[in-house]
Amino acid sequence: MRSIVFSPHLDDAVFSCGGFLWQQAQAGRKVEVWTLCAGDPPDEAYSPFARTLHARWGLEGAAVVAVRRSEDWAACQLLGAVARHLELPDCIYRRGPAGASLYASEEAIFGSLHPADGARAADLARSLAQELTPEDQVYCPLTVGNHVDHQLTRRLVESLARPVIYFADVPYALRPEATAAALVPSGATAFIESVSAAALEKWVKASFAYASQVNSFWQDEAALHAALASFLHNTGGFPMWRTDK
Repeated sequence: MRSIVFSPHLDDAVFSCGGFLWQQAQAGRKVEVWTLCAGDPPDEAYSPFARTLHARWGLEGAAVVAVRRSEDWAACQLLGAVARHLELPDCIYRRGPAGASLYASEEAIFGSLHPADGARAADLARSLAQELTPEDQVYCPLTVGNHVDHQLTRRLVESLARPVIYFADVPYALRPEATAAALVPSGATAFIESVSAAALEKWVKASFAYASQVNSFWQDEAALHAALASFLHNTGGFPMWRTDK
């Protein structure tokens, strides 16, 4: 049986549930992280918003996605997971039929999913459904934070019409104002996965493999360790939600 963890970006699965992934691998499960938005931009005519993010990450031009993919391979290797990178570009690179950026601001990427992306999710779901077996367990972000790529990922996974286990999106789930309960599908069963001290250490180490991304959220490994430990203490472990279909 495989654990197939759908990740919107090249860091989300590890940021969100890296300790759990490591424990799954240690227990002998084959863990695969399928990152949807891991494709190259269509060209280098980046929007001003995309350039702002590149500057924040300390990356430039064609190297941006290549570096982020390398970070993901390293992080997944630390956890004993297999990284798979799909070809959809990050939302900051996607454009509509007329060539305009679909998400050209901070507000836009935390707003509504563009109709053009709904069609993309449906097409990709049809393709990926053929690669899954009935025995595979699928994991999906709950969409805490409302990022459009997280919305797209959830829409894709739910269109597969199969049992799903949802996880809370970190770092958004760590914020005091985070409200996961309103996002849980009707009829889903909540449960808690324990995370060992060793798993927490692996979670932190793997998260810091994303050198271009992690400093946007945490000053250092100690700060991330403290934030995750507090989250696990407050929730009694790692919260998840299971559906039957």
